[in-house]
Amino acid sequence: MLLNIIIIMLLIEVAVGKLINPYIVFINSSTVANSPPISTSIQNYTTTRAVNKLSKIKSSSNAYNNISSPEIYSIGNFHWYVDTLNDADAHVLAQSGHVSQIHKDDPIFYMTELVQTNVPSWGLDRIDQRKGENGEFHFPSSAGEGVDVYLIDTGVNIDHIDFGGRAVHGPAFTSGPNQDPADYNGHGSFVAGVCCGKVHGVAKKANIISLKALDQGGSGRLSNILLALHWAVKRHVANPGAKSIINLSLAAEFHLPTNQAIEQAIELGVHFSIAAGNQGKEACRYSPASAKNALVVGAIDKDDSIALYSNFGSCVSIYAPGTAITSVWYNHKTAVHMLSGTSMAAPHVAGVMAILLSQKNYTPVELIEKVRESATLAISSRTESNDIVDEISNLTGVEYKDSSIIKVLYLDSSLDSFIRTDIVSSIADKIHLQSLVFLTVLVMFSLDL
Repeated sequence: MLLNIIIIMLLIEVAVGKLINPYIVFINSSTVANSPPISTSIQNYTTTRAVNKLSKIKSSSNAYNNISSPEIYSIGNFHWYVDTLNDADAHVLAQSGHVSQIHKDDPIFYMTELVQTNVPSWGLDRIDQRKGENGEFHFPSSAGEGVDVYLIDTGVNIDHIDFGGRAVHGPAFTSGPNQDPADYNGHGSFVAGVCCGKVHGVAKKANIISLKALDQGGSGRLSNILLALHWAVKRHVANPGAKSIINLSLAAEFHLPTNQAIEQAIELGVHFSIAAGNQGKEACRYSPASAKNALVVGAIDKDDSIALYSNFGSCVSIYAPGTAITSVWYNHKTAVHMLSGTSMAAPHVAGVMAILLSQKNYTPVELIEKVRESATLAISSRTESNDIVDEISNLTGVEYKDSSIIKVLYLDSSLDSFIRTDIVSSIADKIHLQSLVFLTVLVMFSLDL
C-alpha cells in the first residue's frame, strides 16, 4: 500500500513538473551591471532563487542584502549561476527579461577510446616531421618555459617524476563533498604527461596546473567545467602578460552556453586545445568541440589517417597522434600507461602551443593561424551526409566546409635553438643525464600495470 502511494505521488510530481534538476542559469549582462557587487574581484552578485521568486530576478540593494542565494560567476560578459529547479519554475525563469538562457546541467565525460599494453609512444616522433617517424624529436630549448597549461580533467599525479616538480594542484571542482584534487582515475595525469612531461611530453618546461572537474569515474557536469574555467580565466586576467593554455580532453552534447564561455575566455587572451570527441561523427554536434576560435583536435593513426573513433569535419582545426599513445599514469610516481583517443591528441597540440607561446606572446587567433599554417596536409574521406550537414549548420551556426583535406600537427624544426632528441636511445640528450636510467625504471614498472 505504501509503495503504491509513493508511486502515485511521484507520478503527480512528474505531471506537475515538480521534480527538481540541476540547471545552469545564464544572466544578461545588463542585469549583472545593475546589481550591487559583493566581490569585485570575482564579480559575484546575489540573485533570488527561482524556486521561491519566480516572477523576476530582483535588482534592488535591499533585496540583494536580505536574500541568501547562489553565487554568480563571470567570464568576460558571460554570467551564470547553478541552481536546482523544477521544470515548471525553470520555464517561468526563462521568460524573465533578466535571463538570457537556461539549460539543464548536463553530464560531461573525458574522451578515451582504447586501453592497451604499455609500449614507447610514437606521437612525439611524428609531430616534428612531415611524414612518418625517424626515432627523433626536435624541440626548442625554451620548451614551453613561462607558459601555464591548465588541465581541466580528473586531476594530475603531481608527484610523478616526469613532471619534475612543475605540476601543482589548483582547486577541485567536482560535485559532492570530496574535493580531493588528486587523480584517482589516470586520465588527467596521462593528458598532462603528453602535453608537458619531460620524457613523454612536448612542452618539457611548461607549468602544469591541475583543475579537477571530473570524478574518479571520469564524469562530471558542465557546471563543474564552467567553474574550473572561471578560476583559470580569473587567474589569467589577474596576471598581466600571462601566457595561458587550457586543455579540455572531454565532451558533451552540443551546449551553446559552454561554447560561449570558452569564446569569452578566448577574447580575454586564453588559448584552448580541445578534443574533438570519440563518437566518429561530425565534431560540431558536441561541446566544447564546437566552440569558435579554439584549436579543436581530432586524432590520427600512425599512417596519418583519421582514427575511426575520432570526430571530424568543419569544427576540427587540426589532427594529431591519438592512437596507442604512452604517457604517465596516476598510481605511482614512475608509472606509465597506454591510451587512445582524441583526449591524447589534444595535449600534443597544447604542448606545441606552449612551445610557440614561450617564444612569442601570440593572441589566440594568431596562434591558431600559426599552428594551422605550419601543418602537414593529408587527405581524408570522412564526411557526413548532406541532411546531417544541414542539421549541424542550423544547430551551431557553423558553415560546413569540405573536410577532404585535413591538417596534421607539425612542430617546425626550423625555429631557433632546437634540440635534437633520439626518442629510443638518447633520452639523456634532451633532458638530464639520468634519463636513461629513468626510462629503464618506467619500463620495469609498466610490467605491473
